[in-house]
Amino acid sequence: MPKLSHCLPSKRLFRPAVLLLALIISTAAVLCIPSRAGTATQTWCLGSTWTLSVTEGCTTLQGSGGQTAVFDGSLLAACREDTLGTLCLLLQRSDGLYGGFYDPADPKAVPTSTPLPKELDPSVWEAGIDPATFDLYLHVRTAQGTECFYLVQGDETGTHCAAADASTAIWNSTTAVPEPSAETSQESSGSSIEPDTPPASASPSSAAESASSLPSLASEAESSDAASLPQADSSANNPSAPESTAEPTEIYRCSDPVTVAEFEQLFLTTRSRTSSRQEQFQFTTAKGVPISTGSLTTGDIVQEIHDGTIRRFQLVIPGDLCGSGRPDKASYQALRNCVAGSEPLTGLAALAADMTAPAGYVSADTVPVLTTADLLLLKRAGGL
Repeated sequence: MPKLSHCLPSKRLFRPAVLLLALIISTAAVLCIPSRAGTATQTWCLGSTWTLSVTEGCTTLQGSGGQTAVFDGSLLAACREDTLGTLCLLLQRSDGLYGGFYDPADPKAVPTSTPLPKELDPSVWEAGIDPATFDLYLHVRTAQGTECFYLVQGDETGTHCAAADASTAIWNSTTAVPEPSAETSQESSGSSIEPDTPPASASPSSAAESASSLPSLASEAESSDAASLPQADSSANNPSAPESTAEPTEIYRCSDPVTVAEFEQLFLTTRSRTSSRQEQFQFTTAKGVPISTGSLTTGDIVQEIHDGTIRRFQLVIPGDLCGSGRPDKASYQALRNCVAGSEPLTGLAALAADMTAPAGYVSADTVPVLTTADLLLLKRAGGL
């Protein structure tokens, strides 16, 4: 009977074979392990109801009620038209940019049949409707800064986005924002809608100031030496005024943009005082610079003097988030960033962004809930 050792390969042949087999297995394992970048999933949130997950050129829409739809293409931007609830997606495919739509009343993924221009800027993706016809419109912008509007229509050949006049559309949409990725820093994982900067054509005052520069009500309550408030009373600039070193603890919201003269007249009229002739007003900026004429802005301080009693309060001008005295493009962009979730508004800027609040005194701890309705009203008020 032959020995078993004669039937086995020698050690010299066995060792190279084992090493070669191990090399083949390790190489195959490396090739079979998917790339982390290729399988990474990015998640977007659209309000509190919808999430969108992007994986390997595919976008999956999921609703809190169990709704699901799958779109071909990687998501670049998304919004929900809040009147009808239609979801509008901007998708990147291998052959270009396409729109995708989802109607909760008819739950299915509806892609456009024709591509959109390749040079679109994903930071501008807004939906609206014509209130008379309920036609759906899209507002986009090219990389060169050109504003474009599309009418979404469907026929037997599919769904199309056709260039159209959208002057009758009401823009009322909620924008989706991406969730921060665990593999990226917070600086690089913000919203797809980056904070807009004031246009170069804006006035120096509105370009220099921003919504965040307005005094924060919370900081005023916690600290008596807030940098945004005057360190000395405005009576130092007017020797005839009664002395007062009290910081303004009250806030007064105007009904519309107003000048110094208009404010004095309207304020006295609403007071209906018999001794109004003895009432005087002094106006300063938040830094203590006297104001005698012209428009008042959010954050300006009013000192009311009546029968030797001094009352100081700060003004809120509806729609004036950036210090221009009226709704403008910079304020619209600041509110748009807030509604999109990229830059929250606080303090006086948040109060100025609340376009539905009534005129009158405002509690310092008021925290308004800002929505796309405020954005639409500000846009209308500014004629934008």
